[in-house]
Amino acid sequence: MLIALAVFAGAAFSARWMVWIAPTLLAELIVDIALGARLYRRLRGIESVDLLRTAIRRTALPFLLVLLFFAGAGALAQQWMPEARSLGDLLRTQNG
Repeated sequence: MLIALAVFAGAAFSARWMVWIAPTLLAELIVDIALGARLYRRLRGIESVDLLRTAIRRTALPFLLVLLFFAGAGALAQQWMPEARSLGDLLRTQNG
């Protein structure tokens, strides 16, 4: 009986929550559909090989910069506190 009541309460809560978020959800869907249709029309004539090459070319430098930043931060943390095994360990030893 208790399990059935819990299932019913969960279903009622889920239904109420879906009604509550429906306006926001529908607005997001409308925007996604509009953007998707616009991008589809614009990219329809481009070959997929060009898309991959462009994606790699445009993201390579930011990827390398982020990689170097975190590698450098990790190296500095290792030099500063070699006994720390995680970022949490490093922050706990500094705050406490």
